[in-house]
Amino acid sequence: MTSALHVHDLCVSYDREVVLRDVHALLQPGESVALIGPNGAGKSTFIKAILGLVPASSGYIEVLGTTPANARAHVAYVPQTDHLDPRFPVTVQQVVLMGRYRSIGWFRRPAKIDKAAAHAALEQVGLVDRATDTFGTLSGGQRQRVLIARAIAQEARLLLLDEPFNGVDSVTQDVLLDVLARLRAEGTAVVMATHDISVAHLACGYACLLNRRQVAFGPLDDALTADALKATYGHHAVVLAEGTALLTTH
Repeated sequence: MTSALHVHDLCVSYDREVVLRDVHALLQPGESVALIGPNGAGKSTFIKAILGLVPASSGYIEVLGTTPANARAHVAYVPQTDHLDPRFPVTVQQVVLMGRYRSIGWFRRPAKIDKAAAHAALEQVGLVDRATDTFGTLSGGQRQRVLIARAIAQEARLLLLDEPFNGVDSVTQDVLLDVLARLRAEGTAVVMATHDISVAHLACGYACLLNRRQVAFGPLDDALTADALKATYGHHAVVLAEGTALLTTH
């Protein structure tokens, strides 16, 4: 079986400055990993490397059995909602149909199969009734669900998520968890950057702890140890008596 993601001794540099090093990972179809670490730890850099947007300065990264650039058509990326301009006059359905552009082409009209895929994706996130509404009129949580629907419509084999649960309401969190579980059951692999360890436990089977280098990678219980969290977050991780760790913001 071809792995969804295979990373060996990955090192990424910007202008000769190493920003991420010593990354090793193996993810199979249907598996999911949470990228965990403080701001500036390299989570976004790792996602960009998977997308082929930044090159490896050493080591290698293989996506769906090929190079990141060659695999890009089968990889969906969901940014944080606040990276998009909600003032742009585009409907919810049009945003979801963007996930079909690689199969439609930029200068062709969506076919019935594309509209059906968009409709089915909106059904999965519970927003069919908002299909003709302007994207910017939705709440933050609803916009995040639309971006997930766009990824579903793309029918990608690897899904990359950048803080998908950041600032969303409980209804959206439950919807997203259900959708991710369904996608994983269908064989889609998931890589999710998050600060929330409780969400990592709910959505992922593996964790990759980063702080400009890989601190740990493995099943959640093996990777999310008190020592590993202390090494990742430093003084922002407080070790409790029972051997677990509590992350603080100060």
